[in-house]
Amino acid sequence: MSSPWIEGLRSVALYVPDLVKAEDFYTRTWRLDVAHRGENVLYLRGTGQDEYLLALHQGGEVPQVRQVTLRARHREALHVIQERVAAAGGTLITAVHELTRDPAGGAGLKFKDPDGRVFQVVHGDVRRSAAPPVKDKPIRLTHAVLNTHAVDETQVFLQETLGFRLADRTGIMAFMNCDRDHHTLALGISDNDALNHIAFLMPDADSVMRGADA
Repeated sequence: MSSPWIEGLRSVALYVPDLVKAEDFYTRTWRLDVAHRGENVLYLRGTGQDEYLLALHQGGEVPQVRQVTLRARHREALHVIQERVAAAGGTLITAVHELTRDPAGGAGLKFKDPDGRVFQVVHGDVRRSAAPPVKDKPIRLTHAVLNTHAVDETQVFLQETLGFRLADRTGIMAFMNCDRDHHTLALGISDNDALNHIAFLMPDADSVMRGADA
């Protein structure tokens, strides 16, 4: 455990220009299951304990990240993070509250980092009984990579606000650790601040290779 407040990556929400096509891609190619449907939003789950891994929202002419959701270790961590956002240069969007409109429930807060990326931190959200691993089906998210034009500043923000630590640094990326995975967030050195990629934990190496081929 490196972060005293963040347990791991819960889910990622994306804006997609065509929700029907996005559903087909993630359910047929990546074999995620539909967890919930709402008005212009679709929630997709893997075989692990998370109620959902991806939230797909209809909107925009090109796909883009809506928010990254992290899970807190305990409810008090939400209030600690809330107090640290502004001091680290971020902007609080919503203070700690009950997430009555989120199908996973729990409590959470939402904020922007200095470059406008939106993070949500939750606690007490629904945990399912994990299903046995299934060939070619994702279990959970392992990490998200965010592009950044200011890697040093973004690294400091994640450290000061969320308690992440630097696990590794290469010529193109900074890997940020909070718990058991080598990295939960990574910062891709770039000229933009968009989503680079997200990664699924698969049940075995063959599933990884077949996923790449698909």
